[in-house]
Amino acid sequence: MAVLAGIAAAATTARADASAPELKARIIVRALLFAQWPAAVLQPGQTLVMCLAEEHPLAGAVARQDGQMINGHRLQLRRGATDPSKQCHVALVGPNERAPMAQRRHGLLRVGDVLGGLKDDVMVNVQVELGRVVFDVNLKAAREDGLEIDTRLLRLARFVQQD
Repeated sequence: MAVLAGIAAAATTARADASAPELKARIIVRALLFAQWPAAVLQPGQTLVMCLAEEHPLAGAVARQDGQMINGHRLQLRRGATDPSKQCHVALVGPNERAPMAQRRHGLLRVGDVLGGLKDDVMVNVQVELGRVVFDVNLKAAREDGLEIDTRLLRLARFVQQD
């Protein structure tokens, strides 16, 4: 419940003590607590690898989340991965890139922070709207790629795409 409260509080308002990139990064990492990967993709105790482009606007904020424990998995950030579909469990899709079909892989959670991100097969998209940090979930894309998103997170989402 504390994690859900943290997501809700972070999503409510962009506070003066935390920038929008910091809040987005926190929400993305906390959202990982509610994602379930297929056992063949992420084994118990295995490192959870998040890939992001070196120049991604959230790179610095996400890097400060490196090493956190996510449901028994240590979060490891990998910057500048050339093909996240082969090396990662989570791919942070940048504002100047789409989630290319090459990145579509069973068990790869694609997250983003751009307007209309769900249209690019992003599964969790975080953005600032009217001074609030909000997130949307593309449940259909997640399920198509073998991922499950806990209903507790779905209830906090601004929008959930199901079909």
